[in-house]
Amino acid sequence: MEDAQLYLREFVEGNGIVRLTDAVRYPMNSPRSWSFQRGYVPIFVYLTSESVIKKGLHADINKLYGVIHNNFKTIRDTIETHMPRLIKARSFKDGHKPLSGRILFKAIFSAIHEYVTRFKVAASNPDVRQLVERMAGWFDTWAAALSSNPPFDDECVRFETYQKESIIENIDNDKERLLSLVKEPVALGVDQGTRRQEITEGLIANLQRILDNEGPGHLCKEGPRHDNDHDKIRNIGVAPTPDELLCDEDPYLPGNFFEAPHHLEPRSVQRLFDIQFRLLREEMMAPVRRAVQSVVSDLKKPNSISTTLSEIIRQGGGRYVTPDTQDSVMFSVFTNITFHPLSLDTRGISLGIEFDTPPGDGQSDIVETRVAYWDRIASKRLTQGALIALIWKDPLDKVDIYIGTVTSTPFDLVASARQSSDRVSIKVSFLDPAAEFRSKHELKQIAIRPPFYSIAPSFSFDLTNLFPPDSNVWSLALNPSSPSSIKQAKTSLLQGSRLDPSQVDAVVDSLTREVSLIQGPPGTGKSYTGLELIRVLVKSGVAPILMVAFTNHVLDHMLKGILDNEITDQIIRLGSRFAADERLAGFSLEELESNAPKSKPGRPINSARRAMGEIEDEMDRLMKSITRGRVPGHEMEKYLASAYPGHYHELVRNTPAWISALFTEASGNGSGWNIAGRQFSGSMVDFWLDAKDLKFLEPPAVYAGDISQQPLSTFNRFRYLGEGDSQVQEEQDPVSKHQQAVYEHIQRHGLHVMPSIPTANRLPRELQSDPKVWSMSFSERRRLYNVWYMPASQSIRERQLEEFEDLRRKHIWALEAFNKAKEEYRANLLREAHIVGCTTTGAAKLVSLLSEMRPKVLIVEEAGQVLESHILATLVGSVNHLIMIGDPLQLRPNINSWKLSSDNPVTGKIYRFNESLMERLARNGFPMTQLDVQRRMRPSISSLIRTTLYPNLQDNAKVLSYPDVRGMDKNVLFISHENLERGGGEDSVSKHNEFEINLIYDLVAHLLRQGCYNEEGNIVVLAAYLGQVPKIQQKLQSLVTTVVDDRDAEALAEHGVEETELATTREIDMSKRVLVRSLDNFQGEEGDVIILSLVRNSGTRFNGDISHLQFTGGKSPIGFLKSKNRTNVGLSRAKHGLYVFGNAPELARGSDMWARVTIIPTTFNGLTSLVNSNWLLQMEDAFSHA
Repeated sequence: MEDAQLYLREFVEGNGIVRLTDAVRYPMNSPRSWSFQRGYVPIFVYLTSESVIKKGLHADINKLYGVIHNNFKTIRDTIETHMPRLIKARSFKDGHKPLSGRILFKAIFSAIHEYVTRFKVAASNPDVRQLVERMAGWFDTWAAALSSNPPFDDECVRFETYQKESIIENIDNDKERLLSLVKEPVALGVDQGTRRQEITEGLIANLQRILDNEGPGHLCKEGPRHDNDHDKIRNIGVAPTPDELLCDEDPYLPGNFFEAPHHLEPRSVQRLFDIQFRLLREEMMAPVRRAVQSVVSDLKKPNSISTTLSEIIRQGGGRYVTPDTQDSVMFSVFTNITFHPLSLDTRGISLGIEFDTPPGDGQSDIVETRVAYWDRIASKRLTQGALIALIWKDPLDKVDIYIGTVTSTPFDLVASARQSSDRVSIKVSFLDPAAEFRSKHELKQIAIRPPFYSIAPSFSFDLTNLFPPDSNVWSLALNPSSPSSIKQAKTSLLQGSRLDPSQVDAVVDSLTREVSLIQGPPGTGKSYTGLELIRVLVKSGVAPILMVAFTNHVLDHMLKGILDNEITDQIIRLGSRFAADERLAGFSLEELESNAPKSKPGRPINSARRAMGEIEDEMDRLMKSITRGRVPGHEMEKYLASAYPGHYHELVRNTPAWISALFTEASGNGSGWNIAGRQFSGSMVDFWLDAKDLKFLEPPAVYAGDISQQPLSTFNRFRYLGEGDSQVQEEQDPVSKHQQAVYEHIQRHGLHVMPSIPTANRLPRELQSDPKVWSMSFSERRRLYNVWYMPASQSIRERQLEEFEDLRRKHIWALEAFNKAKEEYRANLLREAHIVGCTTTGAAKLVSLLSEMRPKVLIVEEAGQVLESHILATLVGSVNHLIMIGDPLQLRPNINSWKLSSDNPVTGKIYRFNESLMERLARNGFPMTQLDVQRRMRPSISSLIRTTLYPNLQDNAKVLSYPDVRGMDKNVLFISHENLERGGGEDSVSKHNEFEINLIYDLVAHLLRQGCYNEEGNIVVLAAYLGQVPKIQQKLQSLVTTVVDDRDAEALAEHGVEETELATTREIDMSKRVLVRSLDNFQGEEGDVIILSLVRNSGTRFNGDISHLQFTGGKSPIGFLKSKNRTNVGLSRAKHGLYVFGNAPELARGSDMWARVTIIPTTFNGLTSLVNSNWLLQMEDAFSHA
């Protein structure tokens, strides 16, 4: 290793850099002939060699790659000059000297990746991006050509299949990793440090001006922005129209605070619904609008201009990332669309579409690999109900947009992928938007009633089950209308129940309030309190209860808690069976339906199903008639009678007798002749077009070749049939029989010479002037029919369209009847349950069913993470009781639009869309019961949130006896460092910090050596940014089994990081398990030891003086770490030990909460500053027990 370092040092300090620069510039500076393969590729091979990358010193390697940086344009031009020529030649050979693509692409991808990693400005250089994208295209061409015929001239062609696939996969990973670096969206920096100003008169006046001039619909001075812009939300189609998607004017968005101007009456429910509907719709539609406009913009550019879309089309599909902004979106583009016929079924009318399989595992020749790929896609991007846009550009450059939803199931998509590696198909419904999206219609009809069930004279809550079995409490009733009963219940519960005092208040308050808020700070047992509350409701006969949560994880956790605590087993889990926990799959509505007696669904469902089946058969007949390329025979004959009377007369009036007889027998289904071909329609024009007369004359196909080779005239062929040689007759018996039968038939109709089979091939204009239609060959008949077809088809198109619309309407009515009958049946099943659980997204799709179910109670779990509009949509008319359990000081609802976020310093105070209903009510003074005894964190950890957010938070006695973290001098340690973050943009997947990853590795290794932290949950590594998660996992894979949560894996996949990029752990010691999670997906969970990687760092040095750790409100590049909600979650997951890596000065400067946290004694005593040169030594000092 020392020899390699010494050699590299001599190279860069001598004249090596000059010589290397000369070699790079040589193609442009010298007129002499030069070999790209022998002169350029070796440079990249050397730059990526182990002796340079793994053994060289950092500074020396940077000097080498400085040559690339200073000469990149020359390098790009040289590569782009020679690569197209080599790809076209399908060989990288230089004369007789071979060169493999595996060496060329590996070297160039690796060199550019190393360059982009070392020179951060390179990632945003358009020249770098252009070269990488073109190299990616050339690689894909080479990889595909290895298996083509003839193949690419490359040694890889001779490798075993598994070797070839392994090489391609390895280089493809390099390609995708590099593309992710240069294509990653770089968000514009926004100064969030300024204190949020209060609502001012100036702000209100500005919003009033916007309303007066740019209000919704006709209230806008310039008129409606597009065809879906209305002042009344009942007129707004939830599904976007093409006109709306292409509109470049911002939609009208009302302010979401009390004083904000609005065109509807203050304090009215209509105004509340208007605000929530418009903001929710904008949150849903903004990414769709941005995606469509990006694609359409690319489509309208000249073909000579390279665009993101053109590259994706060239590759046969892929992921499109919109230009770098705060609201950048990533979406899938599928290319080369073809259509399948319309179909009708229980999901309505849908159109089959087929498209190219995009590059990647979906094109694998191995069926299992394809299935695994599309199984992932089906659960993320093409899931049933997903919104898609079909964008069509015609030859005149007109662009049409059609919006639809996927109706096929994941099973359908996977089944399609099994059949082909090149093409897959799905079904899409392109229906009236009002029929496709019913949520808004249901939202309008919400009318919340008082909680009648709790004030009925004979009703009381049974609280007996809140006491342990040995408490000797046999009965305790709570009358919610009696103050004395409420007081007695609280007293009894405080004396002997399983609840602490704050939990007693929460349960009793929730049972006596129609709208109840329970705030559960970290570790206070809000889930436990919720379960005990449900126990009381079930015991008291209050059912059905609808329980909703934003995520499947939270919902399934509560439902399993109900089962584990034996509260009830009468639960039903609504939603996708793919989303539900495996244990809960048996409690799904689909499972309940499948296990029901066959007769139970009843007559209405069966009757509606039969009606739909009849209509579907009619539609199938009509579609076959439309798509078979023929006009019905009687219609065509009517057209010919007027347009081509000569043809019509010969065809119908002057038909040769022997042909007329054949037609009569075929029409009458007689037993005389077996007419080959398609089923006969009974029309003379179809008989003629199918050439039934000519086919009658043809001998059996098996002998056709032999007969055709005999140079006999028509007369001689006929006479040959009469030869008496029995031996010949026996040898050609089928032909003899056929010819004899033909002769007998034509003889009966006055002919004595066998007709010839015409073989002419005249042009359409000649055929139009020749009325002798029966003398035309088969090809001529098809050609003439095509001339007739277009004008004749126009005459029946209107009638067919009317028939189609009539059948469509009938099917919609029948489908509505079927769905209504099925919904009633399902509602009956739900009404028999105690608990029905679903996600808020699922509830929005099932509003009608939930209305029929008629729940009395709605419980919202983790309500601080649920959008207000989602809760409003779920409040069906039967709900008497709304209970929201959560914490508005923890994570807010996750939304896509930064413009609508409360954290946006410019528009946050106006829209506040990610402010939950729970947070809004609490902010405006609505009573909220707080749980105040935490059972998770040791006091030195809980003090971090007690001092800053929860002054009344108490520690349960059990946390006082926690053991110290073995091997560590301190249980709480904040390690401040000045090592820079990497990655552009403000999105969660962009940022990572290599230095913190190394710290995590050393700390995890140290803790594992103590021997007591080997179980899952003992050590949890939390990353504030999602992009840090896979890098941590990759770093730890040789040390320990790392467990990445499904939600994080799914979030990474949505940002283009597939599961295949996460490190494998199959060969690691399974006795050691460490969880690696993102902060946003760890709310409600805990670990013994938490290692928190904050990632953000701009290099500010901390000199150890805590007086400098002050909140200034100025600009600080800490991104969403400014959010108290996220900080709260990050600091409150640990039970025994908390170790935080970040930059203390920057955090304190940008966040009031971080400034206070860093000066709390427990934090300050564990605040260590690391500098680059001796961080290992200082870490060892911190691990004083090692």
